[in-house]
Amino acid sequence: MHHFHRWRSVIVLARTPQEVNQVVRDYVACLLPSELSKLPESSQAAIAEATIDLAGAALVLRRDELSFRGDDETISLMQEMTQTFSAASARIANLETLPSDRD
Repeated sequence: MHHFHRWRSVIVLARTPQEVNQVVRDYVACLLPSELSKLPESSQAAIAEATIDLAGAALVLRRDELSFRGDDETISLMQEMTQTFSAASARIANLETLPSDRD
C-alpha cells in the first residue's frame, strides 16, 4: 500500500500550495496504472484534475469510496487516497489562511 502516514508527513511539511500540489503529483505517480484502472471513472477524472481542484478531487474520492462495491484491495486504496487528498486539501487551506510575514 502507499502508506498514508508517510505521505501525510510530507504534506504537513509543505510550505506552499505549490509544494502540496507537487506532493500530490508524486503520490499519484506512485500508483500503478492497474490500481487506478479499478477506480470509478469519476475518481479517475478527479485525480487527473487534482492540481486544479484538490478539494473537489477529495470530495469525489470520498463519495466514490462510500458507494464503491468492489474488491477489498481497491476499497483500501480508495480510503487511503481519500485521506491523502483530504489532508492535502486541508494543508492548502491552512497555508492560504496563515498570516503573511509581509505585514
